[in-house]
Amino acid sequence: MAKQRLARLLPYWRAFFLFLLLGFGLGIVFANLSWRYREEEGGLFSLALLKGMGEQQPDLWNYFRYLVRQRAGIGLVYGGLGMTVLGVPAVTAGLLWLGFLGGALCTMGILQAGLQGFGAVLGGVVPQLIFGLPGLFLFLAVVYQMSERNMKRERLNGRDYVSYLLGCILGLLIFLLGTGVESLVGPKILQIIVENITKN
Repeated sequence: MAKQRLARLLPYWRAFFLFLLLGFGLGIVFANLSWRYREEEGGLFSLALLKGMGEQQPDLWNYFRYLVRQRAGIGLVYGGLGMTVLGVPAVTAGLLWLGFLGGALCTMGILQAGLQGFGAVLGGVVPQLIFGLPGLFLFLAVVYQMSERNMKRERLNGRDYVSYLLGCILGLLIFLLGTGVESLVGPKILQIIVENITKN
């Protein structure tokens, strides 16, 4: 039963990757255009700021709690939208925005600091992708699928809503577990990369 449900969600995950890639491409274009009109002083990406971040020793518990509060709140909003026709455009827009941010950050890192800047961005982003993306995709697929059913005006019963709630909870739990791992690993990876950058 679980395998069949996961198999039904796979097409959504393929579409989600395409949305992310489209947003990533738009982020690259935006960052390149904005770079041409940037001011002489400052910018969207600064190695000095990264150096300061690398030297700080973050309170991991407070960092984890901050991430959970931010992401759980957004998750509740998306869970509610999934029970309406607004879930589909909300998921699409959210994935495009995530891809856009990733593309813009990577491009600004390269433009301002070359491959070292790109490495610093990856140090902050990769842990989120590795540990959080599977749970995020599961959660968003459940929301997207439920919203599609509402768009088609399918008749839903109590069992459908219970199944939806359980799917959302499972996706969020996996995502929050990934957030916990990310809060432990991410700052350390970023610190190592920034230390290597500042030595060169």
